Amino acid sequence: MYDSVVISAFWKIMSQLPSFILRRVFTKQDLANKIRIDVRPRHTAVQVVGQHLPNATVWLVIQNSGHFAVELDRLTAELNLAGCYVQLVHLERIPFKGGSQQELYLKTNLTLNQIEHYARHLTGDVSLSVHAEFNSVIHDFAVRTGNLTGIKPETPGVVAPSK
Repeated sequence: MYDSVVISAFWKIMSQLPSFILRRVFTKQDLANKIRIDVRPRHTAVQVVGQHLPNATVWLVIQNSGHFAVELDRLTAELNLAGCYVQLVHLERIPFKGGSQQELYLKTNLTLNQIEHYARHLTGDVSLSVHAEFNSVIHDFAVRTGNLTGIKPETPGVVAPSK
């Protein structure tokens, strides 16, 4: 218990230091390593609707496990629907305190051709890659997730064509 009080006090003192000193101690990569971005793990994290107004929705969880406040500046996500790539964009700034987490909702419209392609390849891989830009008093930095795989979207209204 004593250790956690000392560590907490240490980080409070560190956060009060001027940013030009913190820039020498913490690199952009140090800050980026403290940000976790993933698809929301419950219910309908990804949904592809293929009815009258086809669209794709994605719920992301963004976690700042660092000790410094950061701000999400912008985020782009690329959803791979079995070879059909769809881009989702978020342009609002969102502040994240140290140790906080928030969910982010992204939605985009799909064309009928994209839905038809996905319907023909419903058993194909679905993945998501995210590129996010963050601001902080120490550095501005980027976070890239690489391909988040194993996504099983809910697909109301998407019907595989009969053979």
